[in-house]
Amino acid sequence: MKIFLVILLLLESAYFLWTETTSIEVSLQAVGNPALANVLHNARVAQVSDFHFSGDSRRAQKLEATLLRLNPDIILVTGDLISDNGGIDTCAQLLGRLARHKIVITALGNNDHPYGSKVIDTRLLVDSLRRNGVYVLVNQAAIINIDGAPAPLYVVGLDDNFLMLDDYFAAMENVPPDATKILLAHAPNIVEKINTRYFSLVLCGHTHGGQLIVPFAGAIYTNPTFKAKRKFVSGLYDGKLYVNRGIGTAIIPLRLFCRPEITLFPICGEGCQEILKDESQGGEQE
Repeated sequence: MKIFLVILLLLESAYFLWTETTSIEVSLQAVGNPALANVLHNARVAQVSDFHFSGDSRRAQKLEATLLRLNPDIILVTGDLISDNGGIDTCAQLLGRLARHKIVITALGNNDHPYGSKVIDTRLLVDSLRRNGVYVLVNQAAIINIDGAPAPLYVVGLDDNFLMLDDYFAAMENVPPDATKILLAHAPNIVEKINTRYFSLVLCGHTHGGQLIVPFAGAIYTNPTFKAKRKFVSGLYDGKLYVNRGIGTAIIPLRLFCRPEITLFPICGEGCQEILKDESQGGEQE
């Protein structure tokens, strides 16, 4: 009986870890910003991050199915698309299929570049994504015109700021000062490096939300953010910066009390509270 109970406990623990690692949670994060609501004109915005694809398409298939069900108009990706070159085709095909019907925009993360002992073909990754209709912003800005909106939305994408490849001034070169803007940057320390006051929303990833969370103690480990004074883990900071927990894993292929995440942003202006009451509270799992 004792042996049976031990085996049962081990099986339940394994199932719990598998569920935590593979079950995608859809988070709703309200943003009350009249200017952003104006240029989006009811368009639905989703953020995903940190795929860490390595040739295995199962995670990509689940992510694609969930995004198609949620049906956002704009999908914003905040880097670490791959873990090695084997993930390039998987990533390009996934985002390419989504880009046939949606606006898909991505920035790059540290794992999308060679560093240390990592051999990454960044040019092949970028070219493959662009051939498949994905906006890849490498210190650049994209102009998004939403049908019916009175003005365009500018999405500014910095190259990886963890490896210090970001060039804010190059990215902002052709962006009007009074434009409504969203910033994509991989690591959340960007808010301590540049003045983000003129952005309506700043989206980052990199931390994996801690990936392994111990109840009452918090994250065991978060990806380091270069020279950050604050510890960014996940969620909303200062009403503007959102740190997404990501889809994949790094170092340890497990998550604990930290499910993979897709974030949907209800963007509203006047009557914001009334709109948000109609949104489901909390998250949902896929």
